[in-house]
This record gives sequence, structure tokens and C-alpha cells, in this order.
Amino acid sequence: MTGRLRKVNIVLSIFFGEKEHVMHGPSWFRFNYRPEWFEDPLVQEMMTDIDKSCYKGGELIQSDILGPIPPERLSGGLQTLICIYKRPDLTFNATSCGENCARWL
Repeated sequence: MTGRLRKVNIVLSIFFGEKEHVMHGPSWFRFNYRPEWFEDPLVQEMMTDIDKSCYKGGELIQSDILGPIPPERLSGGLQTLICIYKRPDLTFNATSCGENCARWL
């Protein structure tokens, strides 16, 4: 982690009630993530902050709690945040994001 914050221009829209074509972050992530997403420094910062995990390369992540894990074992909140960041063209339901994800939204 670099300890520096970078400005990223992303528009966050919040919808209340029903909306069509909304993705459940963890489900969508499980079948659609790209391994190169984890090479992104912002994704690595989120991973360290939220899941106390460190990207090691390829699809290997070292979790302080779980040990070596694949991306599918990241928390649902982190998976959703990564989806929101990497796929701004899609709409994701952020209900799996806890308080630890709020600052990243």
C-alpha cells in the first residue's frame, strides 16, 4: 500500500426501490472478474483496507485471517466494490457492502 490517495472520477448513483438489470456483486464477480483487475493499485488498497489481504500475483491473495485464497474467497463487500470500480457501465446492488466499504463508495 502506498499510503497515498488518488483521485478517481467515478459517478455514484444511489437508487431506492426496484430497478431492472441490477447485478448482485458477489454473484456477478464470481463468474466475470478478470485476474488483471488485481494488479490495479486501487484494488490492492481496497483489498488491504477491507479484507486485510495482499495480492501476491496471478489469482493468489494472502489473507491475514484465511491464509492463501483465490479471488472468490474475498468478502462480498470487496467483490462488489471491485465490480463497481471496474464495470461502471453496470449497476450493482451494494447491500453486501458493510461499514468498512463506505469510504470506498
